[in-house]
Amino acid sequence: VEEIWFSLSNNDTMDDPEFLAKETYALSKAKAEKYIRSQKDIKNWTIIRPVISFSDKRFDIVTINEHFVPEYTKAGKTMYLPEIAKNLISSLDWAGNTGKIIANILFKEEALGEAYTISSAQNLTWGEVAELYTELIGTKFEWIDTEEWLSHPEYVHNDRWAAVYDRFYDRETDNSKVMKLTGLKKEDFTSIKEGLEIELKKINML
Repeated sequence: VEEIWFSLSNNDTMDDPEFLAKETYALSKAKAEKYIRSQKDIKNWTIIRPVISFSDKRFDIVTINEHFVPEYTKAGKTMYLPEIAKNLISSLDWAGNTGKIIANILFKEEALGEAYTISSAQNLTWGEVAELYTELIGTKFEWIDTEEWLSHPEYVHNDRWAAVYDRFYDRETDNSKVMKLTGLKKEDFTSIKEGLEIELKKINML
């Protein structure tokens, strides 16, 4: 796994026949973007690429989302996470921040024919995200050997590709392009901790 991650992070290409034949999320988005960009005479589009955005519908930690974090917490169960991801920047953001940025892109002519990463760029590591869950609701996490973690589908939540080809990257985000377009500033955004508090209250976890 470490060799795969290193080669990808230095090359940004890969040759995994099973991934290329069966993956339906990332590849579909890439193909759609490629098609849109191929229409040389049409610029009536804007590509937006939101980072991982949590809300009361999903609470993310590495490849785990939906309501597994609060459910494990209520049950007093430990969530196992891969060591390789602990100090990698997650690019996680609150859905409210994501929505604010998208709303401020709408109807801007200068956004046509452009692509934007949608993020408030707080750049917390997965380890820091785990610490917030523990601080706020007492979730128990254990960081284990990455190969051991990948060998247990219940740990990975059946999304090995998302782990190896996404979550095992250091996803530090530079949002300067979208900030320049929208005129938003750092202080216009809600912190990840505050966002978690808002969403956890909605499901009566706080």
